[in-house]
Amino acid sequence: MSELLTQDLGGTPLWNWLLQAIGLASSYAGAELNARMKVSGFYIWIGSNVCLGILHATSGLWGLLVLDLLFFKVNCQGIARWRERSSQQKTLQRLEPNA
Repeated sequence: MSELLTQDLGGTPLWNWLLQAIGLASSYAGAELNARMKVSGFYIWIGSNVCLGILHATSGLWGLLVLDLLFFKVNCQGIARWRERSSQQKTLQRLEPNA
């Protein structure tokens, strides 16, 4: 299995192509879910940040690694805000009299 992952495809190792593909697909899926107001998009995007962060670090693309870390932070903030808003809505629902 390790020989397969280190095999070159056009001068690029297979693991590099796999991280690119996973990062691309999960980035798009996360953005699509966020656009549909689904908190799961943030979690998927975190997975994308990890994949692409590994790819960028192993390729020496330090500027893009910083961007991955910043996006990771933004996604964590998005999850925290989503949870806070959800908690506030549940509190308001308990306080409202039933019609």
